[in-house]
Amino acid sequence: MRRLFLIVFALFSALALGHVSIISGPGIANATQELTFGVGHGCAGNDTSMVRTTIPAGVTSVRAMTSDFGRATVGVDDTGAPTSVTWQRASADLLPVDTNFYKLTLRVKLPNTPFQVLYFPTEQTCVQADGGTLTSSWTDTSGLPPDGGTQEPSPAVVIVPAHKPGWNKLTVPVAVENLGVFFSDAQIVWRGNAAYSASSTTTELIAGTAGVTSLSALASGDEIWVKY
Repeated sequence: MRRLFLIVFALFSALALGHVSIISGPGIANATQELTFGVGHGCAGNDTSMVRTTIPAGVTSVRAMTSDFGRATVGVDDTGAPTSVTWQRASADLLPVDTNFYKLTLRVKLPNTPFQVLYFPTEQTCVQADGGTLTSSWTDTSGLPPDGGTQEPSPAVVIVPAHKPGWNKLTVPVAVENLGVFFSDAQIVWRGNAAYSASSTTTELIAGTAGVTSLSALASGDEIWVKY
């Protein structure tokens, strides 16, 4: 799945370049958990004054945490469903130059969509010395890597299946070609006589075991056993 590879590449590229990105790791399908956004830099040397993220469809029970960055407010639609979260800093708290890294956290209920990537398009606003504003729109959901600053990738979270310590039997709802994206924390993944592990030591054991082949991809509907 070439597009998924590009999505993951974009996630790590965004992190490396200091873009607004989700830095709390994978999300668990159908679970309530905290998502943390990292604000790596401001705009053209100016400190960040506001961050507004869009809540994607399927995400419910949004609770925003007010941080040292500023107050958090949740926007809702006519039905009361959450649509956005905005963190706004007081003017007196703005720094004269862009020197600080910020963390912004939401407590959300994620949808039951394992093996998917969920986007949170986000706008970042900075105040200039003359009172004007600059805005960076981190809203690109193409999954393509940043191209010399011409693309601004949306914060995104990889959703992994719900699981518990030990053995878990799972049915894969979609094709998965990059097992490392979704099973980086698993000890081993089995499908029939084929196995996969993110551990190089376990991978060597798989290769050296008679009758066991290397598992490199999964098809929709595959039943697997995963040990965490």
